[in-house]
Amino acid sequence: MTAQELALVQEQESEVLGIPAAIDELLESQSNNWPPACVRASGCGHPCERKLYYDIVEHDKRPPINAGLRRIFGLGTEIEAYILKQIMDTRRFTVERVQAPFILHARSDSSRQVIKGHIDWRIDGKVVEFKTMAPHIWQGIDTLEDMIGSKYPWVKNYPAQIMMYLLGNNTESGELLIFNKSSGEMKEIPVPLDYEYSEQLWSTAERVMQAVEAREVPDRMPFDVDICPRCDFHDLCLPIPEGSHLRIAEEELIGLLDRRAVLNEQIKALEKEFKPLDKSIKDAAKEVFKAEERDTTVAGNWVIQVKPIPIKEKVTKAYTQHRVNIKRRKSND
Repeated sequence: MTAQELALVQEQESEVLGIPAAIDELLESQSNNWPPACVRASGCGHPCERKLYYDIVEHDKRPPINAGLRRIFGLGTEIEAYILKQIMDTRRFTVERVQAPFILHARSDSSRQVIKGHIDWRIDGKVVEFKTMAPHIWQGIDTLEDMIGSKYPWVKNYPAQIMMYLLGNNTESGELLIFNKSSGEMKEIPVPLDYEYSEQLWSTAERVMQAVEAREVPDRMPFDVDICPRCDFHDLCLPIPEGSHLRIAEEELIGLLDRRAVLNEQIKALEKEFKPLDKSIKDAAKEVFKAEERDTTVAGNWVIQVKPIPIKEKVTKAYTQHRVNIKRRKSND
């Protein structure tokens, strides 16, 4: 590939406006939320009290919210406003309150807040929570039990959240209005107040707040493959899968791991520059080969060759592969 051909490729790539990158930069520049003062209603159904404790005490250890997740949250907010407007436009319902503040206090001390949140809507006297869902999750939800039994921790939280709103407002029933983000379809899931379940959630929040005040980290929950690896505080908690065996490494290995981390960061920095450069050169060489059937290009001291390689499907026998995962420990806890 000549220098002129490479310049043409780079010029074509630079013709786009760069809108996605600009929006990502904007979203990533936005600061994270302030640490909660107590357990969030939206997270009170999480099965791990240690995680709820970390949400408050170790909020700054949570990984930054990336641009992709911020887009999802932003779209959810916009969709919620759009659906609320449609509800009001029907003129068949009375929307009494929107985003009403909610606080639940400790039973032993009415001055101590243990759960806080905001109730999405109160319509015709009924508490309504609106949730957007990916199509594959939405399709599997038809009842409250489907949510409670979901393998996704955030879906499990939805029934718990509205249960606390019902309990705190002395209301016997409400509903979850769930929205399919692909098709725009909606389902109404009735939610009767389960006093026993709600009392358990309330007790959990009280224990977490007692631990927060005493700065005593709660025990880990038993390792759950659907929950622990996804947790924002996985690297802080370091949950140990069942059947694992722990040993303390010697100083020499610790030094090697520290050096590996430094080299890994250097490699990442180089890869960020190398990969797009390498791809642009190879893509241009392939285009020349397709257009001119010229498989070899000489550029100064460099020779670029394009060689078609037929890929044949083959069957590989089953075998066991051992994957080694290395992460920096953030806490000795």
